[in-house]
Amino acid sequence: MIRIIRQSKHSLNFYFDLDGVEKIVTVLQQALASNTLPPRVEVESSSNFTKAKAINYLIVSKNENENKIWYDSGSLILEINSDEIDANLQKFRECILGKDFYPAELFDMTLAKTGQEISLYGLLEKL
Repeated sequence: MIRIIRQSKHSLNFYFDLDGVEKIVTVLQQALASNTLPPRVEVESSSNFTKAKAINYLIVSKNENENKIWYDSGSLILEINSDEIDANLQKFRECILGKDFYPAELFDMTLAKTGQEISLYGLLEKL
């Protein structure tokens, strides 16, 4: 399970269980390895970027510049620096082994349309 909820103007929370962590690891690894079509993963139907913008898919691609985020036709798109992908991959792998996710901070992003800063946080839901 992966659910993405916009908490405020400046924060976006990623809620996930261990199955979701494994899916996130896969999509991050694919993003690092790919220079063509960016990988995507389906997220829970209750995910939203705003009240009027439901998220169906998370798409991740690497870049070597500023981290950017935007919404397009049901997809939340993240362009992330490859060094930051590597660092967070390690956190997600440790989460699988230790069944915990800490610290919650994932990425600081810039909204592509407005230039506004937004922070992404990860929260493990233990069922």
